[in-house]
Amino acid sequence: MSTFADPAWDLTPLDHSEVARTVRIHWRNWPDQLTEAGKLVIWHWLNTPTPAQVFERPGSTARDKKAGTTIYARQLALARFFRWLDEQHVDRLADVDEDLLRAYAAFVSNLPIARDGRRDALYAVTLAWAYSPHLPPEHRLPTPPWDSGEDFVGEAQSHGEVHPIHPATMSPLLHWSLRFVDDYSEEILEAIRWRNSIIANIGSTSTGGAKIWADYCNALAESGGSLPGSGRRPGGMSSLYLAGILGIPLNDVRARVVRGTVAIGDPPTFSPSAPLADHGLRGAITITFDEVGEWSARLATACLIVTTYLTGMRPREVLHLRRGACRPTQVDPNGPIRYEVRSTHYKTVVDELGNGIPDGELRGDPWITIAPVARAIAIAEKLSPSELLWTRMIPGKHHRGSVIQPQTANKRISDFIAAVNTLAEQQGTPHELIPDDPLGAVVLRRFRRTLAWFIYRLPGGRAALGIQYGHLRSLTSHGYATRSRDGLHLIMALEEARTIADNLSAGAEQIRQGQAVSGPAAGRFRQAITEFSERYEGRTMSDRQYRALLTNPGLRIYDHADAALICVHDAALARCNPNRAVSPADAETTPYFDRCVGNCANIARTDSNIVTVKERIAQTEADIASGLNPRPIELRLIQRVANLRGIAQQHERDRR
Repeated sequence: MSTFADPAWDLTPLDHSEVARTVRIHWRNWPDQLTEAGKLVIWHWLNTPTPAQVFERPGSTARDKKAGTTIYARQLALARFFRWLDEQHVDRLADVDEDLLRAYAAFVSNLPIARDGRRDALYAVTLAWAYSPHLPPEHRLPTPPWDSGEDFVGEAQSHGEVHPIHPATMSPLLHWSLRFVDDYSEEILEAIRWRNSIIANIGSTSTGGAKIWADYCNALAESGGSLPGSGRRPGGMSSLYLAGILGIPLNDVRARVVRGTVAIGDPPTFSPSAPLADHGLRGAITITFDEVGEWSARLATACLIVTTYLTGMRPREVLHLRRGACRPTQVDPNGPIRYEVRSTHYKTVVDELGNGIPDGELRGDPWITIAPVARAIAIAEKLSPSELLWTRMIPGKHHRGSVIQPQTANKRISDFIAAVNTLAEQQGTPHELIPDDPLGAVVLRRFRRTLAWFIYRLPGGRAALGIQYGHLRSLTSHGYATRSRDGLHLIMALEEARTIADNLSAGAEQIRQGQAVSGPAAGRFRQAITEFSERYEGRTMSDRQYRALLTNPGLRIYDHADAALICVHDAALARCNPNRAVSPADAETTPYFDRCVGNCANIARTDSNIVTVKERIAQTEADIASGLNPRPIELRLIQRVANLRGIAQQHERDRR
């Protein structure tokens, strides 16, 4: 633990998680005359509750957080202010006046950093002022001339947005991850046991080891055999493998004994057991002795991707998963089996005084998920040598905990993508390559947003290997519904609002093009388009505006592409919800596309929808004319054509 007089303060003890980074404040980077003031201010940041006036200032979004990384970031901003004061030849905070603060705000507004960085630079000064009553008179600042800082650094925008992973990238990535979990896992686990058994046989004493090695090499030379090569060093031999199969110390496997006398052959390769070979997995992947570690890391990464993506967990929470975290549950004895996943969480975990709890706490409400996640976690438990599932093999100098850092996990995801692309080329399946995401690297924090995007943009699991996104939607969103803050349901709601905004924007463009609208909800659809165009269209919307849009019952517009219609959703009229008449409280605010009813009062159709209907009529008539369908299916197709023609004719009669 650091003391006040130390030349550096270690903030690492504030974070007890397994992904904690070493963070220190080095006072040598502060101006000499202002160091004492800086120490007193930050001491109060660490030990005194945040003053109420910080929360009461207009536009404030502050929370009382004592996380080490947060304090470290704030002190960097405060140190910049103190160095600027030193350049102005100011030695005491009491000598600062409003004009000087305005000059600093102007200086910050011109810094070549992001808008949020400029805002945080001013917030650090605000925070130092808020603690002035606790400081000696010579270390007190006057009231800053800014509120939220927007009057100096610009209006707040939708900052820190996490973009979803492009479907062209996410679908094959999930495909390969599930293939590793379902198809390759047993072979990789058996290869790990094979390698471990060989390494366990390496001798511990050198008695007779040199002679065993020499005799082995001589026998190979006489028979014309070759030494097993290294899978990593072309032209080198696999020393670890040789020491294991001969039962001698590694130091006795000397290359100089055989140089020029025995050839180096192919690397030793794992051969799957009969049951694995019978399932057609033999030859699907080739695992050499020296590459077992790489295949193990790829399998662990595949488990991490499946778990993170299909649960919507935050990176820190998924990285803190322990053995036994996933358990089956069955609410209804005759119903399907679900799986509960529990882990430690840290975000918004505070004590009765509002201070952050460094140890976090076990989340009371579990994540409810599906069988692929349970399989992935079970395999991760077999791979991990410790209680935690995703651990680092070598302790890091800057990381105190034993769990891999999110940055390390992101690097492993990048390596996994590169490896499976190489594998796809080797297997002659270029259509299974994972393309680069146009918005940047695939990282853990993007999976939550991507899951919400798929659920609302591609309902029914039309992408990504038939995973039931509609099913996942009910599990994930309802599983988080009881949490008051920062749950996945907030991300789901935000993605739903973005989807509605896109639907409204597309509808407005169709109206401008002169398209007509029909259906019982046509009038409400036009009203929604008009309101959206006047209030939102053409503007960069903030998260707050998206949420306001979502709470407006007149703007709940959903594009049901499969049924070629637009749902102007009114929960009281929605025939897709059988509970709407039983209890208004049970009326869902979102339609169920898998239970869409053709005579619902929420339906509207544009000319674009009818173009789709006519295309389906032509395709279905071609299927009927082919004569390739059994009679029952042919009758069903004839009925489908009649229904589609009825929709098109109704639109022509009612279009306005």
